[in-house]
Amino acid sequence: MRHLYCEEIPAVGDVVRLEDGEARHLFTVLRARVGMQIGLLDGRGGMATAEVVAGQELRIISCCKVEKPARRIHLLIAPPRHQKMDQLLTQCAEVGVWRILPVATA
Repeated sequence: MRHLYCEEIPAVGDVVRLEDGEARHLFTVLRARVGMQIGLLDGRGGMATAEVVAGQELRIISCCKVEKPARRIHLLIAPPRHQKMDQLLTQCAEVGVWRILPVATA
């Protein structure tokens, strides 16, 4: 399921319209159609599942709030060579690293 940013996630059953950039991406690039389900994130721990309805609107099916983790992992790294940094960032995000701090080394 694709996830998009929505500044304010309304209550279950309400309808929401995405901001222009997110709406353009959903309906033009991803070619969303009526009935397709989309994940919404508000950047503050709010998550929702929404269904595309007529007129480029989304109806909220379910929502929940994700709490911050009890432990936060901070990773200090010497930046790797070449294209390895992209892979490193992806893997760190997948395992839940809270903060990545590049350190200049000699």
